[in-house]
Amino acid sequence: MLYVLPFFAFKLNDRLNTYVMNQSWKVPVFVFCYSPHCGHCKEIHPDWEKLAEEYKNDPKVIIAELNCEAYHHTCSHEHHVNGYPGFRIVLKGNSKTYDGSRHYNGLKEKIDELRLLKMDELCNVLDNNQLNSSLNYPAFVLNYAGNLKEGCAFIDKLVGRDYNLADQFYINYNQSEMDMAIYTEKLASVQLEKPWSIKNVKKFVKEYKTKPFAVVKWKEIMSKNRPLVILIVSDLNDANSFNNIAKKDLTHHWAAVTAERFKFLSGGDIKIDNLKYPAAMITNSKKNKYVLISQVSENLLSQVIGKDFESFNDIQNQRLSMIFRDLILFPAQRFKNRTIYIMIALVLIALIGGCIYYVFDMQPTYKFE
Repeated sequence: MLYVLPFFAFKLNDRLNTYVMNQSWKVPVFVFCYSPHCGHCKEIHPDWEKLAEEYKNDPKVIIAELNCEAYHHTCSHEHHVNGYPGFRIVLKGNSKTYDGSRHYNGLKEKIDELRLLKMDELCNVLDNNQLNSSLNYPAFVLNYAGNLKEGCAFIDKLVGRDYNLADQFYINYNQSEMDMAIYTEKLASVQLEKPWSIKNVKKFVKEYKTKPFAVVKWKEIMSKNRPLVILIVSDLNDANSFNNIAKKDLTHHWAAVTAERFKFLSGGDIKIDNLKYPAAMITNSKKNKYVLISQVSENLLSQVIGKDFESFNDIQNQRLSMIFRDLILFPAQRFKNRTIYIMIALVLIALIGGCIYYVFDMQPTYKFE
């Protein structure tokens, strides 16, 4: 249950912030992020109190404040605020910076602008010239046969709670037929294959939503249906020099990992000590074969990624899912025999269960006559 300060602004804590983030799918939320010891925050606060009073019963906007000293994690991770005062506008769970005027009139003007938003039509409408300019890549361009409201609802269903992904969707509505394409830069794109279905669209989005060299869980990289190009580098910043080719090449998913991390993930099953960095592991689409190439450059990789995989020399036949796997227990240990691993896990579970039973069984039983 949300409670209200004497000056009618929602005072957020971790629990109430979750509530307000959920409400932001229905109405815009304007958040004042502050520190009690910040001089500028104290100067702004009277104007914020006045605005909160004016809009206290307004069904079209929520005015809130967040003490970033008391709730630092929520402030920095949910709202991405590291300096004070900070103003955030939250729309459909996505908290973005407000950089406008911080005086009463400027803040009021912004609130009135937020009140006019139609939340059920809030998605990126593609301008006719936008494909020739800059999009938020990788960008999903949706040609939708229905109206804008229906198209935005369709995108919301695809995105779910992946708020950052929403910024990567652009819509052309009232089109003659439904289709979708992914653009990783102006001229590099892949079209969604027919037939059109929700299942195919979700697979398409899952396959292409991850940016090249993005820091993600290893299992997400391994889940891609395309072949992989995994750069093995001394420092992750070394992968930046391969950005151009990675954005243009949509036939592979590109990832980067440090040599130290690679050794840990593979448990030493793949020997890379003799490689000169940057090196590259190129896999086939099934991830059961790979080649290792030492001392690669952007020019060298541009020549080899177009080759038929079977034409490579020194192809290694190993299923990567058996090498790079997430273990529930003993994450630093490698078990080549899965049966042994399962048996050990079951024995430990049985022992833990027995201990729990023993503890509860020792408690006295009270019988009431």
